[in-house]
Order: sequence, then structure tokens, then C-alpha cells
Amino acid sequence: MNRPPPDSPIDLRALILYDNYQMKSAGTSYKNYEKLCEAMGKEAISYEEYKYWFKKYSKQRERDDLPKPDIRGCILSDVINGKTAEKSIDNLCKTFKDHKIDKEDHDYWFKRFENGDLFNQVTFSNLPEDLITEIVEKCDLVSFFQLRNVSHGLRSIVDHTKPPITHIIVECGGNHVSFKLNNQILVYFTDRKSVDLSKVYFKHLYKFEDDDYTKMAFNYLEMLLKNPKLQLNFLQVEIRNDISKKSFPIFRDLLTSLSHKIHVEHFFLSVPKYEDITTVVKCMKPGILERLIVFGCKGGELSNIDELVEMEQWKQAKLFSYENLLDTSIEHFFHFDEFYINIVSLSIEDVLNLSHALSNSPNFESCRVKVKRYDQEAVMNALRLHQGCFSELFPNLLFYLYPNSIEIADI
Repeated sequence: MNRPPPDSPIDLRALILYDNYQMKSAGTSYKNYEKLCEAMGKEAISYEEYKYWFKKYSKQRERDDLPKPDIRGCILSDVINGKTAEKSIDNLCKTFKDHKIDKEDHDYWFKRFENGDLFNQVTFSNLPEDLITEIVEKCDLVSFFQLRNVSHGLRSIVDHTKPPITHIIVECGGNHVSFKLNNQILVYFTDRKSVDLSKVYFKHLYKFEDDDYTKMAFNYLEMLLKNPKLQLNFLQVEIRNDISKKSFPIFRDLLTSLSHKIHVEHFFLSVPKYEDITTVVKCMKPGILERLIVFGCKGGELSNIDELVEMEQWKQAKLFSYENLLDTSIEHFFHFDEFYINIVSLSIEDVLNLSHALSNSPNFESCRVKVKRYDQEAVMNALRLHQGCFSELFPNLLFYLYPNSIEIADI
């Protein structure tokens, strides 16, 4: 009898010292020990063997150099004997006065034992789903994706939890599709094995090679976008050149298949044709979308945005920027805080109406209107400009007139 039973989860020294402090005899302590073994489904050692350890450990009661006790057996004993948590922690602190007893750790095990759980290891499957959700919501982006690969059950929880993604850039090139997430992770899909990404500076890089890389890539994007709790501050989509424009029908079908509109505040968009703008913007959440910046569209010199301007996304946005030449009325831009556009023509009446609307707008900041043709001198006279940029008619605005553009700013 040189050592206590090695397979027992009970720290026999701690239990005996605890019982000894409570003035229990060897016989009473052994009965208490038997209760613990019965609760755990373990075979108890004999009374003679226990009495040997009881005598040996009881002599150590006043020593202050003992190893830190495992008090879980003591806590289970208190639960079995009906002791309160407050009384339990008080007695344990007095018994093991030379060791700091962690109250949170004590209360955790006390509650587990009260609920019928013993010494089995705690895993995610033991935790309530709402607690797992809370844990997932506090994960960083890398941990979030790692958790998806643990199990199907955990993946389901992760996919219904708000992801820690606020920034996505989608780029479709000639032989690749890539996603940049939070400026930390680059996920790169291609059909070329020779692509060298060694000089790409991202904290984490994932590269996938497949003949059907486009399908694989957009399946990945679908996983991100189909989560209704996704809330993006920034989304940029670039599908521009003649080869990558083949990706647009896949991207369009993905967006239209979603059961919700995408929550995004700042949206940068480059699609093959200006007609595609409306299709994509329809899938953004109105009221959330604040900035719409469109660039790189083809499909003709003149862009007609009549359908776009009737959408709630347009009416509730605060900023619009579009580099292509527009064939539309200037009135469609009066409600924006900022806008930067290129239109065919601008009459004196248009300029006066625009100035009147902007001077009465409480949130207006600035605008730039590139104009293919307008009468700069006539506009200057109509605005009654003096000292270069101040108007007698609209004293709260600054005007900068150039041969092919007009810039207006709030003072």
C-alpha cells in the first residue's frame, strides 16, 4: 500500500483531510467515500486499505507544503450530503487555508454535480446551443472558419451565427476568383498551378486549384452571403474584363437566390454592363446601403438609370458616384449628401434648381458634375458669383466652375 488507487478521479488525500477537518472518524469517512464511488460507478477500495490512508493523510493536516488539492471529490461529497454551496466553499477554504480555493471554479463544479454531471470532460456537445452561439460570436475570423470544419452540428450553428466579417472584396480575373476578407484573409481560386502568391501580403492565405474553380469560388461566396446575420460595412465586387464577365451570370444567380437582401453600407461595384447595376443593387438592403460607387462599366457611352432611380436603395442612399456618361435628369441626385457624376448637358435652369435643392438640404456636403457641354459664363452670371466662388443667391454654398465641370460644396 505505497500509493492510493491510480485510476480513481478522487483525490484521496484531499477527501480525507476534508473529512478530518470536519471531525469525521475513519469509519464515517469511509462511508462517505463509498457514496462517492457509488455515484461515479467506481469500485471502492477495502476499508482496511482506506483506514491505512486515513491514518497516513490525517497526520499531514498541519503541513503547509502539500501539493495543491483536487477538491472536486470534496465538492461532490458536499452535494451528495446536501450541503449548500456557500457552506461548502467556506469549509473548503478553512480546510485548505494554505491554498487559494477559486470560488468560480468551485461554483462551476458544484452546479455540475447538482445537475448530475460528474467528472466527464466538457465538450461543445455538452453546452447549451445559446452558449455555443455566444462563444462563436466572440471568435476571430480564422477561428470562425475553423469551427465550421469541426462537425456538421457545429457548422450548422456557425452558419446561423453573425460572422465576424465586415469587409469583403470579390475580384474575378481571367483565370481566378478571389475573396479578400477583413483585409486579413485572401481566399484564391484558380485553375492554374503555376500562380505564385508568395508576394501577396495577407495574414492568412488559402489557395484552391480546380478546373471548375469558378463554381467552387461562388459556392464559397454563397456560404458567406446566405447568412442573414452577415452585416458588412464594405463590399466591393469587380467583374470587369471580357473573360471574367462570364462570372457575372453565376454571381447574379447567387444574389437572386438569397432569401434576404444583403446588409451592406458601402458598396463598390464594377460589372460588365451598366444594365447589370440595377440587377445587383436590387439585392442590397435599402436603408442600410449608404454609399454606391460604380466604376468600369461598358455597354455604350450613355447610361440610362431610369429603373435604378425608382428603387428604394437609390432613394435612401447618401452617396453616389459613377464615372460613365449619364443621360438623365439632374433632379435624380438632389437627395444625396454627396454625388460625383458625368452627364451630357446642364442648362442654366438645371444649375439653379440643383443649387436651390442643395442649399436647402440639411445634410449636403459636396458634389462634382462633369458636363459634356454647358455655358460656363451664363451659369456664372445666373448664380451671381463674386470673388470666384461665392454666390449672392446661395450664400451657404461654394461654387467652382470649370470648362467641363461644376463643383459645389457646403460652407
